[in-house]
Amino acid sequence: LMSSRKQHSQATTVRTFTWQVLCSIAQMQSIGGHYQESNWSLQEAKKLVTQHFGPQSIHMVKVLQQLTANCDDLGDYKSAQQYGCQMTELAEQLYGRHHPTTGMAHVL
Repeated sequence: LMSSRKQHSQATTVRTFTWQVLCSIAQMQSIGGHYQESNWSLQEAKKLVTQHFGPQSIHMVKVLQQLTANCDDLGDYKSAQQYGCQMTELAEQLYGRHHPTTGMAHVL
């Protein structure tokens, strides 16, 4: 039998892995032109990241980056701008103003 501590550690690893899998699935969906489905996957990833790492985590930058690109591809420029601004603000908090991610956000 596994100790409860080991089980907890494995559960944490699974949750960490799950948001990354969701991001990968979202990427494949958007490449295939399925942006709405991709956004759903990313919203689920966003929930997991918020729950396990907090809304100000480094992982959130990646999720917001993909959401920005998807909304842009969908022609939903208002949402793209909102996600882009959130991503830029978070990246600036985490890395400072001179990180390449913040520069990219302005291009999106």
